[in-house]
Amino acid sequence: MEISLKEYAARHSRAAATVRQKAIRGGFKTARRVGRDWLIDEDEPYIDERFAMPSTPPDLWLLTNGRHSRTISDAGAVKIGSDEFSALIPTGAGDGESAYCIYTRAELDAVGINTADLHYFTLVSGSFNIYDYDCGCTVSETVEGVFSVFYADGIVFFVKAE
Repeated sequence: MEISLKEYAARHSRAAATVRQKAIRGGFKTARRVGRDWLIDEDEPYIDERFAMPSTPPDLWLLTNGRHSRTISDAGAVKIGSDEFSALIPTGAGDGESAYCIYTRAELDAVGINTADLHYFTLVSGSFNIYDYDCGCTVSETVEGVFSVFYADGIVFFVKAE
């Protein structure tokens, strides 16, 4: 049976405002807004996540070992481009050693990398170069296709559309 958030908060010894904010953030499976009021299943457990231990993120350098190409970064990015354009894709790690890798979505899944753990940057299509230095002009690789581009921990991921 559904009850109001105010009643739910009282049953769980929580402030109504705290429970409402958690509902707004999507912190409950069954909470829903009806007009200006909120309802929630009375059997939904209240889980206080403030003291939960964060999960350890995967080591992307280890997971992509053998699949990534190393680059150098003075601008905190991996450079892509062609005769018509160039762009810097952030690595998420600042200057220094960086890398890029090219995967399909199925290949990412197979090695245990979830794009939800990465930062989405843009979509790139066509033929373009990936450079070995973000302030240089030496081409590391030329690729062609449609790619969703993500980054995290110093690595840029080009995920090819299938």
